[in-house]
Amino acid sequence: MGTKSWLVIFIFLKHLTITNMLTYAKIFFIAIVCIAFTACDNWVDPNIPVSTPFSVSFEGGNTIDAAGGTLNVTITAGTNGWWIEIPSESTWCTVDRMLGSGDRVLVVRATVNETDADRQVVITINPTFNLPPQTITIMQGK
Repeated sequence: MGTKSWLVIFIFLKHLTITNMLTYAKIFFIAIVCIAFTACDNWVDPNIPVSTPFSVSFEGGNTIDAAGGTLNVTITAGTNGWWIEIPSESTWCTVDRMLGSGDRVLVVRATVNETDADRQVVITINPTFNLPPQTITIMQGK
């Protein structure tokens, strides 16, 4: 830098007071805030998933023989995720997957019923997007 450049900078700094610096800082802050709000105004992420219809149905029925076995439950979820809740006291009934997303055939398994009573369990399938949960009842004879 030449001598003239240093002289201009020196004169500028000599007249720069704390009050002027605060004023410049305020103007800078307001400009940054305005830029931030206007830059994000119309931005839409094309990858954000949207909710789709959610349903649960049986393939064949909801009863498993006393000798144990499996049955299929169709989850139609589209882009929705989901998770399964089975009461902890129902250890005789399991599913092949406790969570997932999209459409799936869920395999429900029941062990041999060695009790003297019919038994049943209510399984809850919870979808994402705050959609209402779906429940299914699995029955097993004695």
